Order: sequence, then structure tokens, then C-alpha cells
Amino acid sequence: MTSNQKFNPELVKDINPGNADSFPIELTVFDGKLFFQANNGIDGGELWVSDGTENGTQLLKDINPGPNESNPLNFIASKNLLFFRASDSNGGAQIWVSNGTEDGTRLVKNINPNLQSFSLNNFTIFNEKLYFTAITPENGNELWVSDGTEDGTKLLKDINPGSEDSNPGDLTIFDKKLFFRATDASNGSEPWVSDGTEDGTKLLKDINPLSSNSSPRNFIELNGKLYFGVNNSQLWVTDGTEHGTQLVKDDINRSPRTADFPQNITVFDNKLFFIADDGSTGPEIWVSDGTENGTQLLKDITPGFDVTSPSNLTVFNDKLFFTAFTGGESSELWVSDGTSEGTQLFTDINPGMSSSSPRDLTVVDNKLFFTADNGSNGRELWVSDGTQEGTRLAVDLNPNGDSFPENLQVFDGKLFFSADDGTNGKELWKLDLDNTNPVNKIEGTREDDDIQGTSGNDKIFGKNGNDTIEGGRGSDIIRGNAGDDVLAADRINRFDDFHGENSELRGDNGNDTIYGGSKDELIGGGNDNDLLFGKGGNDLVRGASGDDILNGGLGNDTLRGQNGIDAADYSDLSFDGVFGNIAGLDINLSQNSAKHSSNNNALSWEDTLTTIENATGTIRNDRFIGNQDDNVFDGKGEVNRSDRQTTFTDGNGDRYQVIADVVEYSGNQSDFIILGSTDNFTVQASDIGTDTLIDIEFLKFDDGLVTVEDSLFV
Repeated sequence: MTSNQKFNPELVKDINPGNADSFPIELTVFDGKLFFQANNGIDGGELWVSDGTENGTQLLKDINPGPNESNPLNFIASKNLLFFRASDSNGGAQIWVSNGTEDGTRLVKNINPNLQSFSLNNFTIFNEKLYFTAITPENGNELWVSDGTEDGTKLLKDINPGSEDSNPGDLTIFDKKLFFRATDASNGSEPWVSDGTEDGTKLLKDINPLSSNSSPRNFIELNGKLYFGVNNSQLWVTDGTEHGTQLVKDDINRSPRTADFPQNITVFDNKLFFIADDGSTGPEIWVSDGTENGTQLLKDITPGFDVTSPSNLTVFNDKLFFTAFTGGESSELWVSDGTSEGTQLFTDINPGMSSSSPRDLTVVDNKLFFTADNGSNGRELWVSDGTQEGTRLAVDLNPNGDSFPENLQVFDGKLFFSADDGTNGKELWKLDLDNTNPVNKIEGTREDDDIQGTSGNDKIFGKNGNDTIEGGRGSDIIRGNAGDDVLAADRINRFDDFHGENSELRGDNGNDTIYGGSKDELIGGGNDNDLLFGKGGNDLVRGASGDDILNGGLGNDTLRGQNGIDAADYSDLSFDGVFGNIAGLDINLSQNSAKHSSNNNALSWEDTLTTIENATGTIRNDRFIGNQDDNVFDGKGEVNRSDRQTTFTDGNGDRYQVIADVVEYSGNQSDFIILGSTDNFTVQASDIGTDTLIDIEFLKFDDGLVTVEDSLFV
């Protein structure tokens, strides 16, 4: 068995329950909460909000009611408003705004009511207003502005008059002005500048005269000036005036294989670093101090025409990190101190000619997070402290494949992201950045293992054998994988005192027996016939493909069967001591509920039952109501206990007090066929199918109460 320390990931919420995906995207922090788009499987892609907890993660507003999605995107905050685009039932994307409440989430303006779809892009906050590009039939694609009100949302300037497009892009704030690229009828695509007014929106300079396009892009500020790339392989700079807009260096990008302007321009060490291809070296990293002579190739990582294709330039720990191909084949993480000699491979995560392909490089305090594939764990989340020794797998969220983490966002001192753990689908996760609760990872062998967890937080994985795994103290993640496994959050004897924290236990192939602990647990079966037991917390107990038996224990539990014939089992709730002295249950499969309480009613619980066909009661006196499936009800055989009475009123107004197990049906007795003996019999009707009843004393119909022992059968 192997063990190593990692961060402790936590599923924020299974928004789209089961193995379906909710696809959280566009994670954005606003007003102390996290906003994003997600799909719960019912409402489509809509606006969600989270305070970082499961209960505090909820649908904010169903903008496009029903299964049709509003597809909210482009979230950006300005003062007390969150701007975004979304589509309601009227069709077409429009500007929306939210103050963080359902009532305060509203349409700002229907800019283009006549088209079903059009572009809204380039959202930028400038002078506490939203500047964006939009297409209308009258003006084409132009620059707009909004203060969050309908009247304050308007066309800023029709740069290319009439229905022709000016196609503004690369909106960038510099020196209290807005710089961008736009096309007019006379000058082509050139740099423009705006002070936020129509009159103050004008051409900065016609870099390529006579209607040729310079197509400026990748604006970035350095030392009080704005640098950008243009067509014809040039780097330019401006101080915000026409005269101060000048060429820095020509002929940087001369290869037909790549775009003919500098890309991915990044400021590091008081210089510009960017990607260019001069036609002889292939795409490589260049550096510029803002002068012609100081603009040069940093290093030819892959000599000659072989492709290096550096990307993801990210400043961290006083160095420049990026990804690049080595030998034109293997994409790995590189680092530079700004010199040719100090530009080198940082670490070969997937050794040899295979690629780990690092991406999503995200700096969080003193750590660099990114995703990579080391060839054995799949694409997972990695972390680095800036040293080779401190670069490691942060989370192996899906031990059997790729979790594909993405949409990394820091919120409330934690790293939030979307990922697929192989069980819940693509959902919202969080990671404690302080790593105050490190996880000890323990892996079994292919034999029958007996694995004991530590007193800390464990991540324990069995393999192909019939394993016995006990988590012990701490918040544990336990997966049996193949084989007939026995898993326990703390220890196998489920009636011992429990000392663990919230844990997650899952089986896989094989007939597994899984025991939860006293906290809120996630207990999941696998592909065969499983026995799943909760205990004292509010548990989610979930079956899978086989015929499973689900027992939540005490607490307000959710018992969720899936494929197969699944049963809710309450047979051990009558034991005094660990579970208390239970007075009996009301199990109503048609309403997806099971209610139970202690003798003195000091404690009561209500479970939610979904996709459950059968139920086993207590040895106390229970009441059962079925659903449209062929149900099996087991009353567990003890009658005439005076600790619980159930009162019924029939159609004639007569009242019955019953001290026994009762199955209740809607309809008259004559509508049903009842066959069998007093110990085991069936009830048949066209609308319910065939129910099997075991150790039941009374049946209740709309026309009265029938005693099983008294000539019931026909």
C-alpha cells in the first residue's frame, strides 16, 4: 500500500444529482458570494449563487423558466451590480443585471428585440459603467454603454455608420481612457480611444493608411505606456496621443504558420514577454524593454523550425512560468528568470516524449495551481511552490480516470473549480488553500486487503480484492473499487461509539457492505447488490445498478435507489441504546417520505425516499403506503405493543385506533384481490400492480379497516 499527503477536496453541492453533469462555468466573485452558471437537470443552464456551503448553493433565478436555459455568461461586477448576458423566454441574448437577490436580478434592456440571437461581447467596466459590443439591424456591431438602467443603456457611437460593422475589440483601460480596435469606412481596422462620450470617441492613429488594416490587439501597459501588436509583424507603443503612437520593432512575426502579430504579451521583470515567430526559429518567447534594440528572441527552446509553441505565460514567485513543447513533441512546464540561460524545463511531469500538457495556470497567494496529466492519474489538479520538489499532484479527484478540473476561482480563502470525480459528474468543488487538513492517501493491493485509516483525514482506495476498509477518525474518502468489500467510516461494528468526521464512502463492482458514521455522510453503492447503512447524521445513501438495501439510521436522510429493485430498511431502528427507542414509522412511497420518532416524541426524523420500491419497517407498529411500483412491505412481526397508536377514520365517519402494522390503500376493498396467508400475502389491483406484504396486521381501504387474521383472504 502507498500513502502521500495532498489537499482535502470537498464537493460543494451535487447540483445535478447522480452521475449527471451540472457543468458549473464562469465562476465570478461578487458581493461576498460566488456566482456562476449551472444546470440542475430541470431548469437548464441558469444563474446560481453560493456562499461556499452546500445549503448556501442554490439557483438564484430561473431566467428562462422550465427546461429551456438562459445560458448566463460574461459576468462582470461594477460597484453594487453584477452585469451579464442571458436569454429569457422572448429569445435572444440581452443585458441583465443582478444585485445578488432573485428580485434584484432583472433585464436591463432588450437591445435587439427583432432577432433570436446576436452577439454581446467584450464586457469591460470603465468609469463604473459597462462598455460592450452589440449587434443591431440599424447599426451593425458597435460599441455600447450601460449604467444598469434601461434609459442609460445606449449606443456610444456608430463608428462605421449605418448597418455596417465596426467590430470593436480588445477593450483596454489605460490613462483613464478606453482603448480598443475598431473599423470605420475610411481607415480600416485601427486603434481607437474613448473618454466615455460619443464626441470623445475617436481614431487614435491610422497606422496602415489607405484602408489597410493594422488590426491592433493584445494591449498591455508597461511603465506608463500602452504596448500592442499589429499586423505586419510589428510591436507598437502609445502614450495615448497620435504623435506618441509609434513603432517599436518591425519584422517580429514573419512566419506564415502563425498569426502575424505578437501574442500572449505579458509583463515580467519590467519588460514585455510575448510569443512570436520570425520565420527562422518557429514560435518562441521574445522579450522587449520597449526599445527596438532591446526587443529580441529570449531563447530558441527547440532550435530550427521545430515547434515550441509556448503558451500560458504566467508570473509567479518572481519568475515567468509557461508551457512549451520540448523537441517538438512533449509539452511540459517551463520557467524563466528573464535570461536565455535561466530559461529551462521546470519539471517533466509526464516523463519521456509523452506530454503532461499543463494548462489553467492560476496563482493563488504563494502557490501555483494548474492542471496536468502525468500519464497515470489522468488530468488532475497540480500545485507548485515554485520549486521542483514542491511541485506535486494536489488532488487525484477521479482515481479511475480524468477529473478535468477547470474554471479555477479563489473565493473566501478557498480554491473553487469544476471537476468530475467519476461519480457525481461535472460539479462544483472547493479546496482549502491553507492545507490545514492534509489528506493521507492509502492504496490497497490486488489481493484481499484489511486497511485501517489514520486518525487524520484519509483517502483510501481498495483495488480488485475483497477488501475490508475502516476509516478511523477524521474526514475520510473511501472507495472499495472491484470486489465484495466491507467499508466503514470509522469501524465495522456500527454500534460502537463513532469519532469520525463527515466522510464519503463508495463501492464499485461487487456486492458491498458500507457503514457510515455519526456525521453527515455520502454513502454510495456500485454496480451490484449492496447493503448501505447510515447512522447518526443527515446522510445521502445512494444505490446504483443492483438490487440494494438502504438504511439511513437516525437523522434526516435521503435514500436514493437507482436501477434495480431497491429497499428502504428500518428493521434495526427498534433497538434501544444506539438508535434510541423508536415508536414506529409512517412510510409513504407515493410521497417519497418516511417519518419516525422516539417513544416520547423528544426526537423525530423524516427521510426522503426516491426510486425506492420496497420497505422494511420496525418491530414496532408501522404504517405503509405504496406507489405505482410492485411494492414489498415487511412489517417485522411484532404486534399489540401499546407504545404507538394510529387513528383512522373511514368513509362512514367511524374512527379506528390501531396498535399494529398497517398498509393503507386508496380505494374500496372490492377493488383489490388479496391472496395468500396471514404471514405473507399479495394485494393486486390494476393501478398499483402487485404488492407483497409480510407480517402486516391491518389493511386500510376507503371503506374501512380490515383485520388480516379475520377471514381476509378470498
